[in-house]
Amino acid sequence: MSSSKFNVPSGPNDAPSKEFQELLDGNKERNGELAGALAGSEGLPKWNYPPGAIKTIKKARQEASKYRDSLSAELTKLLEWPTPEEAHADFFYQAAPPNNVFNRNKNWFNEEKFHSFETQYSFSDRWDKQPLTAAIYCTGAADFIPWYSQTAVHRARQKNAIIIAPNYPLGPEGNYVDIYEAIFDFLRWYKEDGYFGKDWTDKKDDENKSWQEWLRGEVAKKGGKLAIAKDQVYVEGESAGAHAAVTAMWLNATIDGGMKIPIQAALLRFPMIAHYKRKFKEGEDVPYMGPKYDQTIIKDQAEAVAKEILKLERWGVVPTCTGRPPPRGMAFAVFLSVTGKWQPSFQRQHGDPTLDKKPRVDDEGNIHETLMDGIERAEICANRVDANFLPPIYIYHGHNDTNCPLTDTEKFVETLQDHDLYGDRFKDEETLCLNVVRELNKKPVSDPDAANRLKYVRTDEVRHGFDYYLNENEEQFLKDAYDWVGSRWGPQE
Repeated sequence: MSSSKFNVPSGPNDAPSKEFQELLDGNKERNGELAGALAGSEGLPKWNYPPGAIKTIKKARQEASKYRDSLSAELTKLLEWPTPEEAHADFFYQAAPPNNVFNRNKNWFNEEKFHSFETQYSFSDRWDKQPLTAAIYCTGAADFIPWYSQTAVHRARQKNAIIIAPNYPLGPEGNYVDIYEAIFDFLRWYKEDGYFGKDWTDKKDDENKSWQEWLRGEVAKKGGKLAIAKDQVYVEGESAGAHAAVTAMWLNATIDGGMKIPIQAALLRFPMIAHYKRKFKEGEDVPYMGPKYDQTIIKDQAEAVAKEILKLERWGVVPTCTGRPPPRGMAFAVFLSVTGKWQPSFQRQHGDPTLDKKPRVDDEGNIHETLMDGIERAEICANRVDANFLPPIYIYHGHNDTNCPLTDTEKFVETLQDHDLYGDRFKDEETLCLNVVRELNKKPVSDPDAANRLKYVRTDEVRHGFDYYLNENEEQFLKDAYDWVGSRWGPQE
């Protein structure tokens, strides 16, 4: 389908083009159709939506494909920073020096002998109704191959694990509410054996009634046989993914409406446990992928990104993004974290073309649970969860992490240890353990004179994202972490 080209009007008084007005009118019409099709069906899981609703959602997706390029054009340019080459989606695959630590190719998981599958678990609630999918790896998993923990993959293989890696709406287009809703949808899909079957995919022979049946069928096509231990669940998240993991665990354990999936253990790796904010002294340059940049440049880019997002918000046409391979999009995190715009950007309300309004609060005056970071969730939601459904949690964090400060993680741990909030649930290291990593024995670094242009060094520089290529046989902290969660995850006596 060809893409319509137009410019998004900059202000409320600018006249929209014919093509843009057609998009706005179509969105309004489809919203009405969907509301009518779902009347009386409140609470129905999305995979069981009635035919009329499915038809409207498919129509929304088709229309979104026509307009997406035009809507995203300016934002794409802003996120291709500092140059399109340095923001290319293949940058970290078999990278050139000095980034050649990232030496994996796109077939790495196949080389590790893992089968991969993908299925829909939900769709966004925005105007474009974009599918939210889960990548499923039998004895393996991935979100972004160059950044996946080698130890996590090897331990998954040892456990003969099925790892489900759901995507979710990303910023700057998405906000905390989008992420929260996607996580809830995923938990429900998993717990209730959801499946988006033939009515959604147009595959007339697709009669699967659950995601488990679908997955067993896919494995059978490859000559395998699959048994699924659905009640043996382990959660792992790193950096921003750890924020999503904390949200998922507390949502799951919610007394009123939580799925109560029996999660046996969790591992958080250098978690982004608070709203992302990096502090630099006045005049101090900001490092990014090697070079350093003047804070004025970062501020100008942040303002340009915010301006573009708010322009799209004004018209209600912010597109959903569920995949943006690094380094594309990494610059956005730098722009917003350095300038203090991360929190207001993620706490903004869709349809509101400003970032200066106070975040939504609940009836008790607390920040609304859809807008919380991990620390806020632990502090405020203690009386809203059944702590028995919060799993034992292991955390490791680099001692001089400049992206996600160790002090935030320590505050999170102290909150969980507060007897007035969680009783004895996290009373000792058998249920909650924080390992501060202060030294790495064998860190790979680029060296043009070394074999394979890599050498391995002992270092006390343990910052962010430090574990991807480490070997647990050489790093005791890795072995300790995965032994700890591994002893709690799986068949129990």
